[in-house]
Amino acid sequence: MDTVIQYKTLFTISFLHDYFADGKLKKMIVEPTTKTRKILNQHKLIFKLSGNEISVIVQINSDKPIINFGNFLKLSFTLKVNEPYFYNYTNISLNNFRDTIFYFSNTVENKSQNTLYLSQTIETYNSEKVYHLGSLVKYDGIIFEAIVNNVNASPENNGEEWRQIQKKIAYVTSNDKISVHKYPNYTAILNKEIQLLDYLAPTYLEYYNRLQPNIGLCLVKDKAKKIDKKVYIDAHVYQEKPLGIIEIMHRADISDNYALLNKKGEITTKNFVVHFKNRATIWRYIVRGQYAETLTDATQKYVFDKKSNSEFVSQTPIPLAQKPHKSLELALENFQKVRNLPNASPLRIIPENNKIYSNIYLNY
Repeated sequence: MDTVIQYKTLFTISFLHDYFADGKLKKMIVEPTTKTRKILNQHKLIFKLSGNEISVIVQINSDKPIINFGNFLKLSFTLKVNEPYFYNYTNISLNNFRDTIFYFSNTVENKSQNTLYLSQTIETYNSEKVYHLGSLVKYDGIIFEAIVNNVNASPENNGEEWRQIQKKIAYVTSNDKISVHKYPNYTAILNKEIQLLDYLAPTYLEYYNRLQPNIGLCLVKDKAKKIDKKVYIDAHVYQEKPLGIIEIMHRADISDNYALLNKKGEITTKNFVVHFKNRATIWRYIVRGQYAETLTDATQKYVFDKKSNSEFVSQTPIPLAQKPHKSLELALENFQKVRNLPNASPLRIIPENNKIYSNIYLNY
């Protein structure tokens, strides 16, 4: 009798982005790390990338992995986006983004409306903290976005510095960024100030093997400054400098929502999500040619101030989007009206006066 080989999806990860018309992140490349490729082969796991989604499929026997996962299993993947303007249209701080990577994992507890996010929860507003432009906070259960730099006032009734986000989505934020290092600090090792975060019990890094420089996520404790900082220590990742790292783990302490196996050791097929928000900028229309009278939005969603006969500036930031906003109308001095004005392009954004602008030039 022929043997039937059975497979089941262990997990999927969908990468979403509000900038794109269909909501799917474009031009992304996700690859298993070298160590993970070996683990995939050893455990009869199959990795697949299709569009904006990756999946890992496992060979099974009665809904259980044919190769036992043991007490601990970690699969690591690098995330790249083959697009030089990713940060232009993505709502992430522009400060020091080249020195950090995103870190996403199923060790978080960020389930929202039945969606299992791999990013950190959006932080609750803290009156003692100063927020940068684009920061997302929760206030009374509502998500707000900082629309200027250096915000420390409450979002409540504050349309000058905050705007309410209507969608209840656990977006990726700058809090998902961590530093990536090539090697651990030897002084920190000797002082037991580097703690591994992959395993069940707190484990301090007390030695370092140069032949295997892929330690992973660590917590570096500076006892003198009383500062704890998450870093990712991996020589290969440091050299590669991807946009981010995704780590999916099998571990006994992971909640049922995020665990790959149930208490019986059976596969539960998890569907995870990473969701990026599009950046919003102040749109500044500059008319070249004849004078203009007004610039209006037929939907009355956005209001433009007339700075001169040739310049109109939106009062609030407008999200950059692949799908154009078609209701903008320009009235010229000769009573001619121009509809369907071009939208702001993500190719160039202009930080200016604690805000980010997009210039749109009109030749009429």
